Amino acid sequence: MSGPEFRTDLPTPRSLEQEFLVLTLRNVLRNPLPVFVGIAVIAIAAMGNVPSQWVISWVSLSAIGLFGRALLIRHIIQQPRYTDQQRLRFIYFSSFINAVILCLSLAFFPWMSVIDAVLVTLVMGFLVIGVVVSNAGFAEATTPYVFVVSISLAIMWALFPHSDGDGTWKAYALSAFIVFMNFVLISVSKDIHRLFSNSVEMRLKYADVNRLLLESLAESRAANAAKTRFLAAASHDLRQPVHTLSLLTAALMSRNASNMNTDDRVTEITDTMDKALHSLAVQLDSLLDISKLDAGVITAKLDDTDVTVIARGLKREFLSFANEKQLSINLDAPEPVIAFTDGTLLERLLRNLIANAIKYTEVGQIDLNVSCGNDVVITIKDTGIGIAQDQQKLVFEEFYQIDNPHRDRSKGLGLGLSIVSRLCLLLDVKLELQSNSGEGTEFTLRLNKGSQIETEAQQKKPVYSFSRLRVLVVDDETDILLATKIYLEALDCVVLSAETTEEALELARTQSPELAIVDLRLRNHDSGIDALEAIRSLHPNIPAIMITGDTAPDRLREASSVNAKLLHKPIYSDQMQAAIQEVLRDTAK
Repeated sequence: MSGPEFRTDLPTPRSLEQEFLVLTLRNVLRNPLPVFVGIAVIAIAAMGNVPSQWVISWVSLSAIGLFGRALLIRHIIQQPRYTDQQRLRFIYFSSFINAVILCLSLAFFPWMSVIDAVLVTLVMGFLVIGVVVSNAGFAEATTPYVFVVSISLAIMWALFPHSDGDGTWKAYALSAFIVFMNFVLISVSKDIHRLFSNSVEMRLKYADVNRLLLESLAESRAANAAKTRFLAAASHDLRQPVHTLSLLTAALMSRNASNMNTDDRVTEITDTMDKALHSLAVQLDSLLDISKLDAGVITAKLDDTDVTVIARGLKREFLSFANEKQLSINLDAPEPVIAFTDGTLLERLLRNLIANAIKYTEVGQIDLNVSCGNDVVITIKDTGIGIAQDQQKLVFEEFYQIDNPHRDRSKGLGLGLSIVSRLCLLLDVKLELQSNSGEGTEFTLRLNKGSQIETEAQQKKPVYSFSRLRVLVVDDETDILLATKIYLEALDCVVLSAETTEEALELARTQSPELAIVDLRLRNHDSGIDALEAIRSLHPNIPAIMITGDTAPDRLREASSVNAKLLHKPIYSDQMQAAIQEVLRDTAK
């Protein structure tokens, strides 16, 4: 039966026997030379006292045994047809043979002088010690060698003491000492083997722990992926009807406002509907932000940004929400404070922190401070419930909320700070948290300092009219298609509706649309990307908006690869109008 190929470069854990094989393979490359030097010293000690042909024959036999063993061990270990047990048996047997060959030199012992005999004893002693160390105390490889060499040497000193009369007892004492050292070395080899086996066992345990950790990590990633898929599917299914309601509400508000006799009751109802839909959209957008950050489709566009302008805009945006809870928002910011960052993502980051501060503050105020030194520093401090020390890491995890056991929807989904931590990594912002339970919370952000800023004239965007703009809308959902048509017609657009790529192509050939609004997921596994490419085969420069309710990371990456403005359901009137203006402006450049 052939064995597996033996490799020493594998990161996987090996057994104790395999570790010994690896050690032996390393030793066969470095041990033969020093051992051969010891053989040469023994030969020198024997020359002049022993016939030279005997010495040369022994040296030749020793060299063949030494270097032949090294080559054979290397061959046997590297050949896959041998099992580990076969390899080990050859190593043990060849070690014993080398010990016998070395002991053949003791046949020269009777003709040697005392000095030569002592020299041979020293060399053999060093070789025995070398075998103990290089074999890591493996008894099968070490004990036969040590025992054969040591006992043979002790016997030769006892039989040929190289002394007469009173000096003989010293030779006998040396013989006894060699026997004693034989057992000491065998005991030491056991200790060395124990250390070696313990180290291998520890490495195997660490490997098991690492394997369990990797399995746990894989399970965690699989669970996270399953969570992402579930949220993506749930988010998509929820966004479809919300998107329809949003467009219908916007169309109803527009029609009611354009009537000569505005119905105040209708206005009240549509305003309430719009607020409810906006609240739901904010929570769905939190899920979308997490998915987009996980998918890596959000990239930071770093530029010089006036942080003070962003801070003032956010204060105006949240002032009414704060006033509803009788809270004040205080802003302390010099003008201008320029940071090198992505203004849009920074605004989103600060919006989450301010919204969080208002949610968890019942009495007092929110202080927003901006300062500039070596870095741009933004602090958001509230007088709310605070965060206990043992919860300060947990609050950055997804869906974790403090003081919301009943899942009050007004407090969101617990994704705000998770989004904040991801955005900080993306923008290279240093985030610091200081808080204690019942004592309020202070977040500090440190941003890289910028150098200049665009003027208001440079930032001003032109406004386009939608009068009689021919818009090709492609969506397989009849309700959404109808709602989009009603909404765009309220903006005085000419709407061309299609539910499939084939219908869209026919309209594109005959009606010459000026804008395409395409849903990403169409009927029968058709793709909005394919539909848009087909439309652009007839009208290459047509501006386009891609609409999706998907939050799955792979779908977001796919949608982001298209040269189109990507919007996520539900879409509000101001978002749609801004997107139309943007793509028309970009195409006109």
